[in-house]
Amino acid sequence: MQLLRHPNSVESKHVRTAPLLFMVGVCLFLITATSSVCAGSCPLQAAASGKDTAIAMCAFSNPSFSGLCKESAPMKEDESADDACNGILQCLNDVRCQKTYCGGTTIRKGWKVDSAKESEGKNSILREK
Repeated sequence: MQLLRHPNSVESKHVRTAPLLFMVGVCLFLITATSSVCAGSCPLQAAASGKDTAIAMCAFSNPSFSGLCKESAPMKEDESADDACNGILQCLNDVRCQKTYCGGTTIRKGWKVDSAKESEGKNSILREK
């Protein structure tokens, strides 16, 4: 006797969706792997090159944030500490920015730069933001 299976049975759906789920998993893995490798410019490259790397030490404040937020930013050649800190400031004030600053705060309006100072560091290790 042969079993008749309904086209919408659980077994039938599993057979059709298994390859799809596998491909979705592969795509998510590739997206995650490439986004971590290609996420913006890599400040660690400059540090690993053996050259002195200029670092901007930035302090930000916001009335809705308790305390002072301190972050460091790699400085490009011929860039001031203010310019490097303004890149972080733009992200802090942009709801579309997905980088994390200030302990992962979700406050995305009302930030201002309190101070921006240049700090020279020999082979400094920078945190990727």
